[in-house]
Amino acid sequence: MAEINPADYILIKDRDSNLYSAKNRVLYKHDWEEQIRKLAERKGDMCEIRDFLDLRDLLDSRKKTYDGKGSLVSTLEKQGLLDEMIDRRTPWRAEYFGNRFFKYDEKWYMESGFKVINDKISPTSIKEIKPLMMGGWTSFKHINEDGLVTKLRGKEIFYFSPIDGRVARFVAGSDWAYLNCRGSPFYSNGGLGVRESRKNFEV
Repeated sequence: MAEINPADYILIKDRDSNLYSAKNRVLYKHDWEEQIRKLAERKGDMCEIRDFLDLRDLLDSRKKTYDGKGSLVSTLEKQGLLDEMIDRRTPWRAEYFGNRFFKYDEKWYMESGFKVINDKISPTSIKEIKPLMMGGWTSFKHINEDGLVTKLRGKEIFYFSPIDGRVARFVAGSDWAYLNCRGSPFYSNGGLGVRESRKNFEV
């Protein structure tokens, strides 16, 4: 991977701390675990569903937006980045998220905050969730703070509900855009990348 350039990241201000989200996807043709390992080599993290949505909301707003160097991001660049993320057009674009789902004792859980610890990929957060188990069309406004769809209403994106042991990813193509919570972590594709998230630019 290329050297880290703070200008290639967008500053997202959340409740807890600053988060920098990469403007572009990287690490195509790698599966989910391979992407996590390669990001960890440069102390980066895989973007999670909520990170992606926060970036999308910021780019879609009139709020002043800054890159990792503190420079103002132009309205034109914001629109271009937003279109690349979610616009329905060719070519097909997709990105993995750092969220994995599992079911235990009839309850659903979401793992996140994945780190490589002793050469093993492990979550740093496991949260019980109550996911909507019916798939269908919805809108970004019907996704909660955990990045989970709460109701099927609208036509912005299609939602695929979780499957045990599967991971999340977002896909945008010519006909539709969708949040897939049942993706295989072993799948790789030339159009499927990952967006890096960072708390700082130390390596």
